[in-house]
Amino acid sequence: MTKYILFVFLCLFQFGYTDSRPHVFMSIQAQEFWTKKIVQDKVKLTSLIQSGYDAHTYEPKPIIMQEMADSPLFLAIGVEFERIWLKRFSSNNPQMKIVKTQSGVRKIGNHQHGHGHSTYDPHIWLNVQNVKMIAQNSLMAIIQIDPQNKDFYLNNYKILEKELDMLYTQLQAQLTPVKRRTFMVLHPSWGYFAAEFGFTQLPIEIDGREPRGKELNRILKIARQEKITLIVTQKGYSDRVARQIAQDLKIGVVELDPLGGEWEQNMRKFATILTQVAS
Repeated sequence: MTKYILFVFLCLFQFGYTDSRPHVFMSIQAQEFWTKKIVQDKVKLTSLIQSGYDAHTYEPKPIIMQEMADSPLFLAIGVEFERIWLKRFSSNNPQMKIVKTQSGVRKIGNHQHGHGHSTYDPHIWLNVQNVKMIAQNSLMAIIQIDPQNKDFYLNNYKILEKELDMLYTQLQAQLTPVKRRTFMVLHPSWGYFAAEFGFTQLPIEIDGREPRGKELNRILKIARQEKITLIVTQKGYSDRVARQIAQDLKIGVVELDPLGGEWEQNMRKFATILTQVAS
């Protein structure tokens, strides 16, 4: 049996194996979490922005553009680099459908974000109810390119929807007893999470830059008033000013990766952080 499996493998290697599955691209790794639950192994998934990259300044490599030339679908989510690159993706592959999975999601004003020209906070996926809408938009787009597996995808989405409802209920129960409702972050990524569960986000960055002089003093004053005990930084961003503030306040620093593929784990981890430091 082992020899037979080895023989098949060698034949595939010798004559070349072609993956006939649709190859779908998306912007960030977090999207793979819910999309994979819908498609399982029937679709090949590739996210562009890997862990630690900056979604505001990301530029795809030529090899990625080459691979995308044969893709039937790109799942956008509204992050900053898409403002320039979606048009280039269309020029590179006019047959590829580009679906804005953020459609229908209620946006939060971009008062603190400050990168580029977006009028809303783009971190919509850090909110359980938003992800239900994003996943549904992704589902419909995938069915369009692979209609023969429609029932399979619909069934998987129903399972995902129940899992998301359970996650929301669990996070709500975990966070309801928390007394202090303000948390401090380096980069303002967690506004949708804050809105969903009744918290206030206090970002260190101001218009995408480090605070200066009076701005820094104001942040320190609010942090003391709110009895902040921890600063959440973000993978891929310099934490120099966050550590300076943490030293002044004699508090801790923890790093998260909100764009990463372990979406549910990140949501639970952030809730646990709030429970531990703000109760």
